[in-house]
Amino acid sequence: MTKPRLTAIAASLLLAGLMALAPLAPAGAQADWMPPRIAVVDMQGILREAAAAQAARAQMDKIAGEIQVDLNGREEQLRQEEQALQQQRAILSTEAFAERRQAWQQKAAGLQREARTIRGQLDESFKGAMRQVQTVLIEEISTLSRERGVNLVLPRSQIVIAANELDLTTEAMARLNARLPTVTVDFKAEPAQ
Repeated sequence: MTKPRLTAIAASLLLAGLMALAPLAPAGAQADWMPPRIAVVDMQGILREAAAAQAARAQMDKIAGEIQVDLNGREEQLRQEEQALQQQRAILSTEAFAERRQAWQQKAAGLQREARTIRGQLDESFKGAMRQVQTVLIEEISTLSRERGVNLVLPRSQIVIAANELDLTTEAMARLNARLPTVTVDFKAEPAQ
């Protein structure tokens, strides 16, 4: 076979494939059918790089650092209490030592529970802030897609190849940053139960 013949066969197979993929609409519904107008957005990149997302991460890091300083101080206090208890072991009765040791262990376990609870609450607070960012981002992508006549927006992470003209990421990020330049991580530690 010659090259022109292979090219013609490949072109006809491609055309046949595209025709097979074309949606079949009922005869009366031809006016309602809209061909897909596709765009892509790097959602993960935007949620990583947007000003509000970075502000939320900075707030979370600051809060987590403050919490860690407090927990470290309380852990050090528990270590000192344990050392003092060990020093008193020789002068305390076995029962008294056992009682104090048990009380110390309960205090240490309580601190561990509290630390887990606080970290979970901080994580939930951060997720709440990021949900705000994501909600505004989706609203902006929706507006942008209507303006461009796009009826299908796909996440960039699910696309292997896409023309640059289909990518709405830069404009979506700019609109998100303009509309929501920062977000607050609303963290209020609740006591462990």
